[in-house]
Amino acid sequence: SVEQGMAYSRNVIAIATETKEKIAKDLTAQLAEQEKGLLAADTAPQARTVLLEILGRLAASNGVHVRATALVTVYSLNDSYARVVAGIQAECRIEQFINLLSDISRQPEALATYSINIDATNTKEKTIRVRLVVAGVAAKKLLPEKKGNQ
Repeated sequence: SVEQGMAYSRNVIAIATETKEKIAKDLTAQLAEQEKGLLAADTAPQARTVLLEILGRLAASNGVHVRATALVTVYSLNDSYARVVAGIQAECRIEQFINLLSDISRQPEALATYSINIDATNTKEKTIRVRLVVAGVAAKKLLPEKKGNQ
């Protein structure tokens, strides 16, 4: 009958709506979990500071002597996120550097090695001079909005 057909259609619509709502809720939860890896910052300078603080803390905990910090850049990664790039110049033993790289990979923030340059400085003490550049991800909202044809 027509009434049974309409009742069936209402049930199908209700189930489809519940399914869509559940999928949306699940996707929102997954996104929130993944975004825990973003650098916690409201502005580009704060994002730079956060990344340099993380690098400094990890370097110090591994006995890596940071001699200088490199130019830090923040730029658009895609429609939703920004890439924050920071570098350090340091001197250490090779095992200290390996431990630093390992610690970077274990951070809750989404960090990745961007580039590495290594030079031997003292072969007797087995120390190296390192230039390490690391990238992190932050919310794109911290980038200044472009105006006009910029």
